[in-house]
This record gives sequence, structure tokens and C-alpha cells, in this order.
Amino acid sequence: MNLADMSLVITPPLCALAAGTGAAETKMGWASWLFAVGGLAIGVGFGILARRLGLLMLFAGVTQARPIVSFALLMAYMLVPMIVMIGGLYPSGGTR
Repeated sequence: MNLADMSLVITPPLCALAAGTGAAETKMGWASWLFAVGGLAIGVGFGILARRLGLLMLFAGVTQARPIVSFALLMAYMLVPMIVMIGGLYPSGGTR
């Protein structure tokens, strides 16, 4: 499993956990489960986006003839999915 595929597996549960925890901190009671389900939906969307961008960077980096361009795209492959995953945690857990 590469980093792009792993982002689709990791992002939804983390976003659901962040949304549920944020709602529970504000003492929303049973409605925090609704926020957790919404966070799961946000996480799936951001996970699909991170996977697509990661695979795009990976396949573009592998097919390059110049080593410096290939290196830059492979570095972007390692950074872009993580940035998208972290970016998905903010809208799901930012209740304050």
C-alpha cells in the first residue's frame, strides 16, 4: 500500500474522530454523533482528493526523463497527500 492509497484509509476515521471530539467538547450531547457522521463524509471526500493528487504526482514523477523533475514530483507525492489530509481535519474538527 502506497502513501496515496493509505490516505484514503486514514483520513475518514480521523476526520470523524475530530468532528465527534470537537462536538463533545462543546457539550452537544447525542448530536455529536451527527457531527461524527458528517466528519466521516468530509474525510471520505478529502481522502479521495488526496489519493487522486498523490497518484497523479507519483505517475508523473515516474515517467519523467530528467532526474531533477522526477525528484521534485516524487517529493510532491510525499507532501501533497499529507497536506490534503491535514487540511481535511480542520473543517471537520474546527468547532470553535
